[in-house]
Formats: sequence, C-alpha cells, structure tokens
Amino acid sequence: MKARFNYYTASPDTMKAMFNTQAVIDATGLDKRLIALVELRASQINGCAFCMHMHAAQARKLGEDNARIDTVAGWRDTDWFSEREQAALGWTEYLTRLSQGGDGDAAYAALAEHF
Repeated sequence: MKARFNYYTASPDTMKAMFNTQAVIDATGLDKRLIALVELRASQINGCAFCMHMHAAQARKLGEDNARIDTVAGWRDTDWFSEREQAALGWTEYLTRLSQGGDGDAAYAALAEHF
C-alpha cells in the first residue's frame, strides 16, 4: 500500500493531537478489542485503506478473531457480536455518517443501555 504523503512530516501537530486523542480513548477502560473494531468500522465507512489495515492489524494483535475482523462491516448480519458491541458499532456508524441523517435517538438509546 503506497501512502500519498507522509502525515507525520506534513502536519506534525495534527499527528500529535491524534496520538493524544488515542491515549485518552485508551485510558477510558473500554475493551481495547472493541475500540479496534469501532475504529476499523469507521475507517471502512470513510474508505481509508491505510486506516483499515492499521486497525485490523491492531485488532489481530489484541487477539481479536479473524472472522469477526473480516465481517465487521456486516455486523448486523451475524450473531458474532454481542449486544454491547452492536450498540458501539451502531453508534459509530451513526456518528461517521452524520451528514446522511439517520435515527440518532435509536442509536443513542442502544448505546446508553450498555455504556
């Protein structure tokens, strides 16, 4: 996979902010595998191959099952994801697609049940 440019040299302050944000997310106490799946799903929606590869590799490193990684885009069509994971993935999709509208109240209600 060929990068179009080096993000670290193009905007070091932006990259520093992203790493700081990731540190805050990691400190929440949420399951790191769930975080990786959420990040993978957002990357799939955004169409970022670099990010998809990075988050899938991170999920594998954390011990996530390959079948779940491979099918996270179709999480609604399988019973491999818990209700908690489904709520997180549903909220991720809603937030990542804000411009498309959708039922934010339903997504938030499912999220609030588990978090």
